Amino acid sequence: MINSVLPVCLISCLLSFISANLTAQLSDNAQISLLTCGPGEELYSVFGHSAIRVYDPEIGLDEVYNYGVFDYTDPKFLPKFLKGKLIYWVGKESTEHFLNLYGYLNRFVKEEVIHLDSLQMNSVYLALKENHKIENRYYLYDFLFDNCSTRIGDILEKGIWPFQFSDTEKFSFRDLIHQYLGGRDWTHLGIDLILGSKTDRIATAREQMFLPDYLSDNLANAKKENNKNVLLAPQMLLDIPTIRAKSFFLLSPVLAFTILLILELIFLKYGEEKWLKTYDIIWMIGMTLSSIVLMFMWFGTDHQACSNNYNLLIFSPLLIIWWLAYAFRNGKKALTIIDLLIVIPYISLPFVKMTAQDIHPVVLLIALITIFKLVRIGGLNAFRNFF
Repeated sequence: MINSVLPVCLISCLLSFISANLTAQLSDNAQISLLTCGPGEELYSVFGHSAIRVYDPEIGLDEVYNYGVFDYTDPKFLPKFLKGKLIYWVGKESTEHFLNLYGYLNRFVKEEVIHLDSLQMNSVYLALKENHKIENRYYLYDFLFDNCSTRIGDILEKGIWPFQFSDTEKFSFRDLIHQYLGGRDWTHLGIDLILGSKTDRIATAREQMFLPDYLSDNLANAKKENNKNVLLAPQMLLDIPTIRAKSFFLLSPVLAFTILLILELIFLKYGEEKWLKTYDIIWMIGMTLSSIVLMFMWFGTDHQACSNNYNLLIFSPLLIIWWLAYAFRNGKKALTIIDLLIVIPYISLPFVKMTAQDIHPVVLLIALITIFKLVRIGGLNAFRNFF
């Protein structure tokens, strides 16, 4: 009985394997293309989006593979996002549905056909189908190193390697991110605060492709080993102009903290009003909470970009101890020592900015405000006569 069943099972498995591979074959008229989508208004969409289209008119196939799908209705979405444990997956949908969605969102969609021979095309298509299997489709999202754009780069590298990138302009990861934050001054500040020194490394042409625009641009300028272009000429599937956010200096953090610095200098000379104590406490609470957030983003999450953050020189962990010394001001010597330990690292900021990490100008203003405040209310009161 067993001997008669075994050949049947083997033949069945072989036929299933052959059938699966035959159904994965594309015709000679098929094409696979890179879709690049314009930025949206929400922060998560401001950097644009990438997807892959598979089109084969002979077998009636026209679908999009999208590596940027996530569940924003998950009740644990925010904690997962903050900890760097957000799960994304590759979704598959019709091109018509994909274009309808981006048309509704008022975001352009650019298509560039990828230069592939029949073998390469089927290799890429099989890789996409393999990725879309339920056991393979989920992945741990990382904004810089594993996202909807880098995943497409991985697929294409395996399918059409080798190809050579042309010389590209040199940018750090932080510089690349800044290019998409125009008109979002407060967001720019917040992102700069939580990003550590790892983002100040110069990104290679391949690493720049974590951004959809650079995935498109760098592949468009790359050459295959036969000196042919990787991508063919682009065409707009949805030609929708991008509306850029505009900066208003009167609402910028630079102006806001410059005004606070001027006020702090005035308070240093003339401020003795009781209401200032409330303002001082609010400021120090803000500094302490910022320190806790930066430490959490470095040590309590999986965000590689938030480690080695020199902004902690300004938002010092010693601020937590400062509150104890401030509450028991009878030990003024202890308060003076803690204040000095908080302030002395500020001196290194110019050196840090030149060698290790780009420091936002507002951080320098915050440092000056904090110094003057500690001179006025803390253990550095003896230095008040110098100002």
